[in-house]
Amino acid sequence: MSEIPTMRVSFSEEFANDVLEEQSKRIEKLSKQDYFNINVNDKVKTYKRRKIRTAERTKVQALRSKLANARSGDTATVEEQLYITMASYYLIDKETNNPMTKDEFLATEFEEIRDILEACSFRTEKPIPPPLETKTS
Repeated sequence: MSEIPTMRVSFSEEFANDVLEEQSKRIEKLSKQDYFNINVNDKVKTYKRRKIRTAERTKVQALRSKLANARSGDTATVEEQLYITMASYYLIDKETNNPMTKDEFLATEFEEIRDILEACSFRTEKPIPPPLETKTS
């Protein structure tokens, strides 16, 4: 089986910075949300963000490390494993109260689900306090 060649495209530094800034704004907005409406198989489903346990965070961090150290041919598989794991930990179907399944994850739009999961992960690392805790007397 031959590997699909990658295409090199050069972007201006300004364009790359603009893209990163827009993605940062999107993740900032998403990280404040507790519920997400996600398109799964052309049907919008609502998922609630779940706080993850320390052991689950450890597994996510191990998968991130594995992805960072993966050989180029293995990155897609490891990345898929990372995001499927994150989806099952973070996203709970509002109707069934069950975690997002692998099949549901695979039926989402990757750009949408990736940003949601990265926002959930960001919020784990930088928790947003409830409004009452931020008020000073």
